[in-house]
Amino acid sequence: MTAVNLQKKKSDLRAIFGYSMTAVSAACLLATVIPLFAVLIFVAIQGFRSINLNLFSNSLRLPVWPVVG
Repeated sequence: MTAVNLQKKKSDLRAIFGYSMTAVSAACLLATVIPLFAVLIFVAIQGFRSINLNLFSNSLRLPVWPVVG
């Protein structure tokens, strides 16, 4: 084996290691981002369902209090 062949094998191993670490990083990113957006979408859907439109349409009507005396 010559020095060039040994150098090429080292660079091939480094490239494979680099690609594998990139794949691991991408997998970790997906493992964190998917649940994050799932929770955000769930909260948004539940929040929109619980909004009562009467809150906005009847907000100018004040309750009528009986006059005493």
